[in-house]
Amino acid sequence: MIPNRGAHVTRLAVKEVNDIFEIRKALHGLMVRKFISVDEALIAAMDRDVSELERLSEMPEKVTEYVRISARLSMSIAARSDNTKLAEMIRSLARQTMRYTQLGLADPTRRLESAKNWRRVANALKAGDFDEAGAASDQLIEDSRHEAVKQLEATNAMSDKPKTAT
Repeated sequence: MIPNRGAHVTRLAVKEVNDIFEIRKALHGLMVRKFISVDEALIAAMDRDVSELERLSEMPEKVTEYVRISARLSMSIAARSDNTKLAEMIRSLARQTMRYTQLGLADPTRRLESAKNWRRVANALKAGDFDEAGAASDQLIEDSRHEAVKQLEATNAMSDKPKTAT
């Protein structure tokens, strides 16, 4: 927010995106690994949402819906965290990376990979294997970081090209 001018959206540098995703990955993985138990309601909700992600991953026009459900999955995991400060940090970092996550998930192949990772997280939580759930969570966020950086570098390369007069 800029006083007397309102909201201003900044373009992050590649290093900033890498830094934010690195922190998000570490904290999200920690959160998933620290689950004490998983209840049936969480598993049922995750199964429904992951099934929807799998369906949407093959629909090029459904990027926004895919990102919304993916964010809902992250937030539902955060809400069940035993550490409220950790959950708040996860939510904040997710908001900071949302536009880069959306850019990265624009590609149907990338959404398919994401859906597979979400399925891996859900299956691991269902089995009570929190280390596997954490590893799947790490992969989910690392893939998102990689694609976000790739998209950002492509965008920066396009905006850095000299403009020619027509």
